[in-house]
Amino acid sequence: MKKLLIVIFIMIQSIIIYGKDFLEKPPIEVRIKLLRQIYRIKREIPVYVYIVNKGNKTLKINLSKHIFQNFAFRIRNLKNIAVKYSDNFFLYRMKNRYNVSGQRLVTLKPKEHFGRVIDIEKLFRLVEPDHYEITGYFFQNPARSNVDRRVASNSLRFILRPPRRVDHLVKKMNTQRQVYMGQKLTPGETVSFTINSKMRRDWQAYFRYIDVLKLIGIFNNYSNRYGTASFMNKRKVLADFKVFLKDFPAKTIVKFFVKRIIINRDKLTLGEDAEVLCNIVYKKNRLIERKDYYFSLYKKFDRWFIYKYYVVNK
Repeated sequence: MKKLLIVIFIMIQSIIIYGKDFLEKPPIEVRIKLLRQIYRIKREIPVYVYIVNKGNKTLKINLSKHIFQNFAFRIRNLKNIAVKYSDNFFLYRMKNRYNVSGQRLVTLKPKEHFGRVIDIEKLFRLVEPDHYEITGYFFQNPARSNVDRRVASNSLRFILRPPRRVDHLVKKMNTQRQVYMGQKLTPGETVSFTINSKMRRDWQAYFRYIDVLKLIGIFNNYSNRYGTASFMNKRKVLADFKVFLKDFPAKTIVKFFVKRIIINRDKLTLGEDAEVLCNIVYKKNRLIERKDYYFSLYKKFDRWFIYKYYVVNK
């Protein structure tokens, strides 16, 4: 109770000393503007900040040479997760937080305004492609006082995308992937799609046309483990086998090309299988090797699946 009375007394004393200014916000309107909606990571993101005198009297503003003492921003993605300051700006801010030297006075008559362009890419850790919302804030004086309240601006949204070069490659990869996922592939195209996916390390696509349960049969270590494993442990063996396939038959493929395709059709069952001869050039440590691989595929409905392969020239 005693503490509450002290707080009330301080508030009343402040109102008497500072008058209405203690309760009222300064007659300032803050506006921010973005020239575009889409920006790239590691590129400038200039925000245009306008300070407008909305009052009937001349307004005096003390501007610091340090941006953060008059201007501030809040940036969040659409999941309401705040973006943190960059390491360099955070250290600069901590070093100069009490330094209010080098101020200059700006006088605004009623309805007058002044503006400033601030590159927020230099202030924040904007490294994740996403949709963001930014709000600006302004302080009339660098040295805070009881009558110096921050004034919020309007809020704007913008989209942050990867650098143009990377973005182009991502779009190209996704387009190719969608094309392959949506069309019927020949046996040669199925093998090419699988090897291309391995080179891109796109493992979801890599295993799309591989029958893992049949392929495990040509690797004795894994087939024996799978055969003797309990029902609960079989999934663990398959997971280990997939990890093995990511680095087999070659860890780093340099290039490849399909040399020959043979499709066989059973006249009685009308079932189809195929053999694809593919030349693969890969790098193992510092050694460049070129080997021919035979891939065996079977057709299920309108899709081909790889169930076996072996090396011709070991």
